[in-house]
Amino acid sequence: MNLKKRNNVLFFGFIVLLIVLFSVYKYIYKPPKKTEEIKVVFVGNTKDFLLKINTESDKWITKVIQLKGRITSIEDEGLLLDKNTFCQFEDKSFLTQLKKDQIVTIKGVVIGFDDLFNELKLNQCIIIKQ
Repeated sequence: MNLKKRNNVLFFGFIVLLIVLFSVYKYIYKPPKKTEEIKVVFVGNTKDFLLKINTESDKWITKVIQLKGRITSIEDEGLLLDKNTFCQFEDKSFLTQLKKDQIVTIKGVVIGFDDLFNELKLNQCIIIKQ
């Protein structure tokens, strides 16, 4: 093979290698889906979901749920629904607009259940309806 053909093959191989590496990089470092984009696996109120999670808490970790409940407490990091569901928000600016005893519908990711306090914890929450 002459030198010109060999250089063309090497150049083509280098370009293909760059494309493959770039594709792998984009796949590995793609941003996570936002809560709005993820399909909900449970829709209901906080009391019904607590009955479900008491028996199978590990099954629900990282699942997205939509709950309706009454605000019992508003804190800096989030709010408490029906005295047993703590919801953390990424955007906390609207928390000042909410009021205690207001009924809201929230969509969020289950991050855990505290058996001792009987409290469900959600993060990446968004308000669907207030």
